[in-house]
Amino acid sequence: MTYTPTPTLTFDEFIAQYGDDFRYELADGEAQHAWVKPRTCLIRPFSDTATARRPDLVVLDETVLSSEPRWIHQSR
Repeated sequence: MTYTPTPTLTFDEFIAQYGDDFRYELADGEAQHAWVKPRTCLIRPFSDTATARRPDLVVLDETVLSSEPRWIHQSR
C-alpha cells in the first residue's frame, strides 16, 4: 500500500479552491498563523436580533484576543 500525502495549501489557495464549498476540513497547525479554534464559545453578533450564538466552528485571531474585554476572565 502506498501513502500519498495531501498537499498543504496556503490560506489564500484554500479560499480560492474551496471558498464556495461547505464541505471542507481545517487542520489545526498546518498554517503558521496565530489562529486558534476554541472547543466552545459564544459569539455576540453585531445585530440586535440575537443575544448570542454558539457556532459549530470558529477560528479566532489570537493576536487580537487581548483587546477583547471578556477573553481574559471568561476563557477557559
